[in-house]
Amino acid sequence: MLGPSVALARCFRVRNEMDERESAQARERQEEFRRRCAAAAREAGGPEPTEEEIVEALKATREKIYHERYCKLPKPTEEQP
Repeated sequence: MLGPSVALARCFRVRNEMDERESAQARERQEEFRRRCAAAAREAGGPEPTEEEIVEALKATREKIYHERYCKLPKPTEEQP
């Protein structure tokens, strides 16, 4: 049987490994996104976007999707004051 300190140390190690794996996966997704943006720009015949342009476009898209999903107010009806 493991003591509480050994079990806690193992939990921390596992958590750190999970964090590292998630960070690596996030970096891989970001790189894949950059590659796709560059490929789309080449395909469209325009200049490749800068990283700042990509980030701004992504933020604008996320904001638009958020507002479409969560910020729509119901239309008032005759019964509502």
